[in-house]
Amino acid sequence: QADHFANTPMGEWFNLIIGLSKPFYSLLMAILSMLSLHLETAGIIVSVASGAVTVIMTGLLSYRVLQTSHPKNALKYSLIAPWLLALHPFFIDYSGRIFTESLFCALSLTGVYFLSQMANSGNKRFALLAGICFGCGLLTREIGIVFLPLAFVSVFLGNQPVKRRMILLAVLVSV
Repeated sequence: QADHFANTPMGEWFNLIIGLSKPFYSLLMAILSMLSLHLETAGIIVSVASGAVTVIMTGLLSYRVLQTSHPKNALKYSLIAPWLLALHPFFIDYSGRIFTESLFCALSLTGVYFLSQMANSGNKRFALLAGICFGCGLLTREIGIVFLPLAFVSVFLGNQPVKRRMILLAVLVSV
């Protein structure tokens, strides 16, 4: 009788939400599965959308970094990184599969972007948005706990010059 329940749509939902250790990814799949026909389709939609967000955030972050060092050519140079990422065969294949990594990358890069916005403007609302992104990233993959020190340090970099803040954020992200 338990096997019969597992093969029903309600059983798939139950196993998805309760049984997995990636609750945010599972929650997004469950919400989208209400609109689509199958959980696999929902997972692919989440991964592809996350891949698109990753490409966009890569472009925005590269523009922020290059804006301080090459202000005249920042837009032109900042388009190189997202194009290289979007056209890379591994990224294309990875973003089309049902893995948590694409969502985690999108949430992490979005959080780092909000931290850079907060470091530049001093507006604490960006810190809140970064915290939400990092929290959802932590609920997607456990390695997201690494971003807690990044967020903590970047909040206290508010009185540093912009170029120094961007360099410190880049070093912290690469570590």
